[in-house]
Amino acid sequence: MSATAEAVQLNSSPATIGTIQLLPLDKIQPREDQPRQHYGEEELQALADSIAADGVRTPLRVREAPGGYDLLAGHRRRLAAIRAGLTHVPCIVEQLDDLRALEAVVADNLNRVDLLPHEEGAGLRALLHAGQSPEQVAALIGRSREYVLDRVLISTLPEDVLARVRRGDINPSVRLLVELAKLPEKPVPAPPDPDTHTSPQIALCEAPPVDLRREMAAAVSGCGYQAASRIIGAASVRHGLRGAPVQTTALLEVERIPREAAQARAELDRRFEQLSKFREWAVENADQLGYLSPEQRRSLAQQVAAGRAALDQIAEAVRV
Repeated sequence: MSATAEAVQLNSSPATIGTIQLLPLDKIQPREDQPRQHYGEEELQALADSIAADGVRTPLRVREAPGGYDLLAGHRRRLAAIRAGLTHVPCIVEQLDDLRALEAVVADNLNRVDLLPHEEGAGLRALLHAGQSPEQVAALIGRSREYVLDRVLISTLPEDVLARVRRGDINPSVRLLVELAKLPEKPVPAPPDPDTHTSPQIALCEAPPVDLRREMAAAVSGCGYQAASRIIGAASVRHGLRGAPVQTTALLEVERIPREAAQARAELDRRFEQLSKFREWAVENADQLGYLSPEQRRSLAQQVAAGRAALDQIAEAVRV
């Protein structure tokens, strides 16, 4: 056994001891749950140049899989080796079950200093989906439960928003990204138009809903944390969130909270208020309803239909 292989075995637990082998690159398959999916072009090319000159100095970590090998650690080295024209690379072949293999992948990536919060969160979320509790994941990586949940939450942001983070358009501050991620996942009703408040007829036909996460991602691009936080806070108040952002589905599942309960309650309150105002107007103007013009009657019929639709939505919310 070589000194290198012996050193590797001495630093490995009994369950993961493996041997160094020279394996064909086309038999080593990257994992879909690999947290880090994007690599800097310059750093990747620099590593490829180094490998072309000196070879792969640090073996990749793999485990046997149907048709080849499952890559546990060394995803960037694999890409650089392919770019350098290599056909085989040194690998440590380990014996791990699915959960331990996933833990190895996540642990390897958490050691990267340039890992973005959402990439870190994607790996932690994979561990949660594998059946680990937030407390177990936190203990595994030596962090707090809040650290885990914050990054899992960030990883649920839409891909186009995360692309802004990767480009540097959005400040990668964990606090800021958590505020963005806590905005509702689903589109929310557009804020009421102040010009309609004086109208005797309460219009139940509303403007198209707003994808608040994407809208705020565009609004805070290029802003520091303080300015971005103020923008998000103002939007939350404007949309009736009252400074208590709706948690995302992913975090609700982790926390075992009834899904979308807060959203359903807010929707009920809003619809009941609209219907109450419309009823008051109809009662006050009952004597004049028979003298409405055809156009006014059509308008009123549309509002009644919208009211019925609102009641249907309330019934659906109650069933949820």
